[in-house]
Amino acid sequence: HKLAMIMVDGDSMVPTLQPSDLILIDLREAKAVRRDAIYVVQINGALVVKRVQMRMGGGGGLKVISDNPSYESWSLTDDEAESMRVKIVGRVVWAGKRM
Repeated sequence: HKLAMIMVDGDSMVPTLQPSDLILIDLREAKAVRRDAIYVVQINGALVVKRVQMRMGGGGGLKVISDNPSYESWSLTDDEAESMRVKIVGRVVWAGKRM
């Protein structure tokens, strides 16, 4: 009950994660970003898999990064994250790839 597995959909995390890769999520790390890592994040009800970093400085918040250079990174202040109903679902701890 502390782990979940989902399939990656989309190419925003290529080359790290490919579409159809299975990822294992540690749900115990669901309250906040404790370290820079890849997380499953719920934003306005939609799930995304992104590299997330804590922002230091005024307003705090998060920097959300796609490993695929075709996608831009973006930042959220704590207030923006709250208004967009951003929720950390858990940290990605394992990935399985199709052969």
